[in-house]
Amino acid sequence: MRRHVPPPDELHASVKALFDIYQDSKCAVSGFPLFGRRCKAVADNVLDSIKRGHVSDPPGISLYYLL
Repeated sequence: MRRHVPPPDELHASVKALFDIYQDSKCAVSGFPLFGRRCKAVADNVLDSIKRGHVSDPPGISLYYLL
């Protein structure tokens, strides 16, 4: 099975949509928000790393192999 991490623009849009959907949700057990102030800052850093291309696979290079 081939694995691939999408390019920055595509990955950023997907992860941002996920964060946007769940950022105002509350934990079903504790009732606390899933994204507190600190978590929102971490999410912003994750999105910045994605946007800079630090998470995506380099174009044309396969990083994953079946062992």
